Amino acid sequence: MSIYVFEKITCLTMSIHEFLRSYSLNPTEFHYFLSDWGGFVAGSAALALYLKQINSPLSFEPGDIDIWLPYNEDWNLVELVTEFFRIYGYQRTHSSIEDIPPELLDEYESVIHVIHTVLTFQNFEGKKIQCVFIYEDKFSDSPKEFLQTQFDLSICATWWDPKKQILRTLHPTFSQRGQMFQLQQVPPEKRIEKYKSRGFTWIEHFPHPITCMDYRNFTSSKHSSLPVLDILDYSEYTASEYLQKSPENILIKSGETYYAFTRKFMRIYMLEKRKWIRIYGQWEHIHITPLHQSILAIHASMFDYGDYSIYEFLPVVTVNEKNIPYSVCSMKCYTVSDWEKNVCTTLLNP
Repeated sequence: MSIYVFEKITCLTMSIHEFLRSYSLNPTEFHYFLSDWGGFVAGSAALALYLKQINSPLSFEPGDIDIWLPYNEDWNLVELVTEFFRIYGYQRTHSSIEDIPPELLDEYESVIHVIHTVLTFQNFEGKKIQCVFIYEDKFSDSPKEFLQTQFDLSICATWWDPKKQILRTLHPTFSQRGQMFQLQQVPPEKRIEKYKSRGFTWIEHFPHPITCMDYRNFTSSKHSSLPVLDILDYSEYTASEYLQKSPENILIKSGETYYAFTRKFMRIYMLEKRKWIRIYGQWEHIHITPLHQSILAIHASMFDYGDYSIYEFLPVVTVNEKNIPYSVCSMKCYTVSDWEKNVCTTLLNP
């Protein structure tokens, strides 16, 4: 490890330890507490520390610490957590969803469907800590995966990984610019305004992440002239005509037909068509497409990548949930160049 990296990690650890001490917590014991129970800190406290880590001109004082933990009724974790914070002078003020004041409940609106319990603790100095217990079958060992599918604001998808002793954020480029946008859940207007007041800029449309921009240069007349159906306005185009109109336009193949959509339409439509179903014995969050095919929620973000222009769904497994069949598909993503060669650029399987 280089001296620079060592110094950076040491500085970060000191910053986190200083913050935890301001809440009268023992940093070492808190680290063991999170690591032992598979939890992590995410949200405004992690974001404030991340901004400090990157020397951002933006800074704010978080109102509390949000700790995310898996809930298992056999672990007796609620009582153990209560006892842990009692040692450091914290009293439990709320112990269920029903007890939480409406203004605080707004903060958890996007994840309310996966929350079992929220415990709120407060000490005599007024410092607050929220422990959010997520149903174990909806929790993820990967904070990144959980935040990507369950959080509403991009900047809040920032977390401290106690096992690796590092702060991470889902969209570092935009967080560093002080820009925020909607993830897969819809944020309440109050939350948007809250972070605007902290200096962040709201981006109405998701900025397409690009690792290798697909410039959509057609070389095959066979592919460029393929008919494409826009089922929203019942128009017909050729593939090249539609794709070259805007990088926002994409094609989706179903059967032998290509359909025309926009990235924005797919985002909005699939946000309203979400389900939890059990696949291979595990609970999975799925999105249902306008063509009545289902894909894993973690794969839906591929529609936002400017790298890909054409998508294809292939049924892999059919799952019956409450007597309703769901055809869960693998997802093939293509650049125009690879599509013309009949080569899949990226394949994602459920």
